[in-house]
Amino acid sequence: MEHNPGEAMANQTSGKGAYLIIGGLIVVVAVLAFLMFGPKDEPDVSISLGDQTLEIDTD
Repeated sequence: MEHNPGEAMANQTSGKGAYLIIGGLIVVVAVLAFLMFGPKDEPDVSISLGDQTLEIDTD
């Protein structure tokens, strides 16, 4: 059996590459989930209806 250092190096880095890809996908999913379900910037508007009045307050 011949020992090939290039083949051993390829076997070591292929596992690290898979972890890098999976880690990157996890980060992308987490960021997208935060953007979709995170805090919403809703405008501060209050509308009040009276008998004959309509008040719109913006803060």
